[in-house]
Amino acid sequence: MAALANTTGLQLSKRGMYGPAATVKTLQDVFALQADGGVLDRPGVVDYCTGDVAPGVFVIVRTDAPYINHEMSYLSMGPGPYFALYRPFHLASVEAPLSVARAILDREPSLFAPHLMAEVVSMAKKDMQPGDRIDSIGGYTVRGYADIAEDAKRDNLVPIGLIANAVVTKEIKVGDLITYDQVQVDESSLIVQLRRLQDSLGLTYA
Repeated sequence: MAALANTTGLQLSKRGMYGPAATVKTLQDVFALQADGGVLDRPGVVDYCTGDVAPGVFVIVRTDAPYINHEMSYLSMGPGPYFALYRPFHLASVEAPLSVARAILDREPSLFAPHLMAEVVSMAKKDMQPGDRIDSIGGYTVRGYADIAEDAKRDNLVPIGLIANAVVTKEIKVGDLITYDQVQVDESSLIVQLRRLQDSLGLTYA
């Protein structure tokens, strides 16, 4: 979701996103604006759902144009004004290596983020004390939590990609979003060094 937000220039719906339950048939109703009975407080955002939608991907569109509403209804896309454009597959294991090859061979990015829209920050899975060492993604101590990039920067939150092998310096409670004030990240890590380089390039937040 963070990669999608950064690529499209759309913000996450909120810190952590809504993540409602939905089915393919109810997507357009669930991801409507709150004023129309859905979960979203504004349009143009990235979110996800639980339910029988995976491994598919979807976009929800809305129109007030009578002709488009008529045509979409004629094509059995529902009554409108919200419509779900659903693709029932997502071939990440095929698409990712093709993106790498395209970047190396053709110098052509598949994903390009002119602004930093989202971060995946670190949430504690357990209580931790000073001196404890954090493991890594998929481990026992932390999990990723999607956040709006500007909010993550404001709150001094540590991206999940930088947390591996960090040492706790201040008490952390289960469920806390971990800040740089609470840990010492591993500055010898290549990914930490690359993030420092990225931060020095002056990416803007939107």
